Amino acid sequence: LDAIRRAGREDYLQRLLYPIDSAVASWPAIVVNRLDASVLEHGGRLVERCGLAGENLRAYDEAGHLIALLTSADSAGGWRPTLVFGKDQRDDVA
Repeated sequence: LDAIRRAGREDYLQRLLYPIDSAVASWPAIVVNRLDASVLEHGGRLVERCGLAGENLRAYDEAGHLIALLTSADSAGGWRPTLVFGKDQRDDVA
């Protein structure tokens, strides 16, 4: 914790931080339009996307901000958000 405080004081904290999506960088990603972004922000499910394989996805808005982590909704089809990032959490993600 002291090292982090020192990094903040000495203006090199950004070199110690990783983008929020680096932990899931191996997951396939999609870019969603404003309508789909709004659906995700409110916990809604996206319809199936052709050609997307896997159980998990990263969803980005058109500006390149990570907006949600999605899981396959198997029997219901499509994708449902498991974690949604609020607009205030997105400012420095992209």
